[in-house]
Amino acid sequence: MRDPAASFLAVLALIVPGSSAQATNTKVERVWSSVSWVHYGDRTPFVSATNPATLTPLGAHRLLNQGGAVRDRYLWRTRVGPDENGDDIAPIAGISRNAIDNSQLNILSTTDSYVVGSALAFLQGLYPPVTQAFPNATGGIEAASLSNGTVMNYPLGGYQYPNVRTFSRANDPDSIWLQGHAHCPEYLHSMLYPANDSYAASINEANLDFYRGLYNRTFKGAFALSSTNFFNAYNLYDYANYHYTHKNNNNDDDDDDDDNNSLGLDMGEMLRLRALASVEQRWRNGNLTVSGSTPGDRIRAISGRTLAAKVMSFFMDNIRSGGQVSKLNLVFTSFEPFLAFFSLAGLTAGPSYQLFNPLPYPGATMLFELFSLHDEDDSSFPGMANLSVRFLYRNGTEEGSRFRVYSIFDNVVAYPDMSFSQFAKYMEGVGVATVRDWCRICDSAAFFCAAADGNGNGGWGSGNDGGGGRGLFGEGRRGGLSPTAAGAVGAVVTLAVTGLVLLVTMLVGGLRFHKAAGAKRGSFFGGGFKGPEKKEDDADVEYAKGGVRHERTGSWELRDGVKKSSGPGLSVNTVGASESVRPVSPVSPVSPASVTGVGATVIARDLAHPAKQADDDNLSVYGQEPVRPREF
Repeated sequence: MRDPAASFLAVLALIVPGSSAQATNTKVERVWSSVSWVHYGDRTPFVSATNPATLTPLGAHRLLNQGGAVRDRYLWRTRVGPDENGDDIAPIAGISRNAIDNSQLNILSTTDSYVVGSALAFLQGLYPPVTQAFPNATGGIEAASLSNGTVMNYPLGGYQYPNVRTFSRANDPDSIWLQGHAHCPEYLHSMLYPANDSYAASINEANLDFYRGLYNRTFKGAFALSSTNFFNAYNLYDYANYHYTHKNNNNDDDDDDDDNNSLGLDMGEMLRLRALASVEQRWRNGNLTVSGSTPGDRIRAISGRTLAAKVMSFFMDNIRSGGQVSKLNLVFTSFEPFLAFFSLAGLTAGPSYQLFNPLPYPGATMLFELFSLHDEDDSSFPGMANLSVRFLYRNGTEEGSRFRVYSIFDNVVAYPDMSFSQFAKYMEGVGVATVRDWCRICDSAAFFCAAADGNGNGGWGSGNDGGGGRGLFGEGRRGGLSPTAAGAVGAVVTLAVTGLVLLVTMLVGGLRFHKAAGAKRGSFFGGGFKGPEKKEDDADVEYAKGGVRHERTGSWELRDGVKKSSGPGLSVNTVGASESVRPVSPVSPVSPASVTGVGATVIARDLAHPAKQADDDNLSVYGQEPVRPREF
């Protein structure tokens, strides 16, 4: 006998178009693109005998684990939903899951060895060694096969080779998207005289006795007494945390241990050092009330503004290609962009402020996901109106920690996902759209600022985008070169014209230059930039242990000793309600395991790490009058 219910559904399907599809099709989620912003791993401190700083084995292992966590979310499965451990998985549509296909990825890093090393360790966890897997983008099985029938795997058990792109902060305009604060004069100037800021000064005064009490047993020999204060809180914590993690012998009964292997710090003191370092770095990178040369430019959060632009650039590339490129985008940087973006996105004052106010732990990762809801049998790329975005964060690499979704900007907590158009509106509101905009905001004299054309030379996080100067959806943007950049352009043009005239004169008129008899060695022609002081065997550029040393007669950092105000202090909402101007207590909650196992990262090295620099253009103590630089 035929089932009456089945007969009813069959008749319903005939008289109501689409009812059958509605009864059988379900909505599924597809992730099209992800931006993973990764804080580098545990490293040696900047103030140490190890120069330059290097990634530690602990740091490499933890970045390997973090790469594995991202693999579990994006590559391991093909269906969305929780896995057997209850963790959410969100596989990226169409991505190569076992063999790395660099055409689908963007992997960006600064040139610092500990950052590049972190990227490589992370990629080992994301795409571990594999045999008998050859992506078509690299030639597939044909490239691995020999004429005698042998199929060769890559060395080291099928080690995979990621294409990690590094950007020099000094020479590459694309470097600003990774670390917008580096080589930004206005950012550095806003912090030249921190003692003039009443908020920072009150924090320093309230905690000065704590720092001085640690000096003889912890910091003596590594830091000057005058720099053992709140204004150097991060460097002090960075140094102490490394020794606490790697050289702590407090529990060792051997009385013969070298005192240098134990700083004598207990956990409460370490927590307080970390809390103070967190307050200091939020003051430097998350204070939205301070302006540079333009009122309201939020100069202290400049690295978060460039981060916002780069995230939008990746998503727009993915959308324009119909989901074919920029599927997984990995950016490896220091912590400044994290703190700046947390502040810009309202995370430091939100319900989870206790997570976003302290310094990120090494390996901490932000995820921005572009996704949509589809009928199960529909694999086409959706229209922009059907795209959504969510933000996830995992602070550190500890076992058991998970990527969790958090609401950003003004989005309500109950609905952390937002439409792409809404996300784009917020990101464009805080972002720096072009290289030219960054050059203007920072008042930078970098050579690529002088080379930026009138159209902006790259829009929305792309230094080589042919549509320079455009807004998010192609709107025109106005604004000329800054006076500094315009002057540099004029100088370049003048030199080019002069050289051209001289060349023509030599070719047509027979003009020649001759060294006069009896002229001293090293005179102008043939003397290099040292002029008459140069000997024939001198090199034009000297190389020191840390890199190139440049001859200089001054620098923009000093600005002839003219002071600039650091702007108003932070409000309670900006800093976070967990800390005040009284002596800072340990941040709660912080587990002992998370303190003993991790370190922190680097602040703007051009100003804050004079011990690492050969040139004393950089100020060694905040608040002092500038000094003339030592010449070589």
